[in-house]
Amino acid sequence: MTDRIYEAIEKVATAPDIPVCDKVRLIDELRKGMPVINDRWTVRYIIWGLIFIAAVPILFFSVAAVRGTSISMPEPIVAIMSAAVGALATYLTPLRRAEEGGRSATVQPAPPPAAPNAAPPPAAPPANGGAV
Repeated sequence: MTDRIYEAIEKVATAPDIPVCDKVRLIDELRKGMPVINDRWTVRYIIWGLIFIAAVPILFFSVAAVRGTSISMPEPIVAIMSAAVGALATYLTPLRRAEEGGRSATVQPAPPPAAPNAAPPPAAPPANGGAV
């Protein structure tokens, strides 16, 4: 689906008979039809939200400690902050994806081609030393 949207955007951008102001409107409307994961602002909002969740309790309890109030941080807040930091690390870690299919996978290099007219590799010695 995304490929068709990109093709339509390219057709609109290169069409000579459409005025520039109409091109801008059409391209904006086409972008609205793209999946949410392709929108860079969605990821930015998620990252800012996770930073907020991780930082606000730290700031609150730091200010309370400076004022001399003895408040201990509850364990559920520590757990939520830890989850937010873990999710933040996940979003900020670059993804390594295989070229085929877009799935996460380790791509193994292809073995070198065999030389023409090469002798076959020698057979491995028997595991029991040749005894039957």
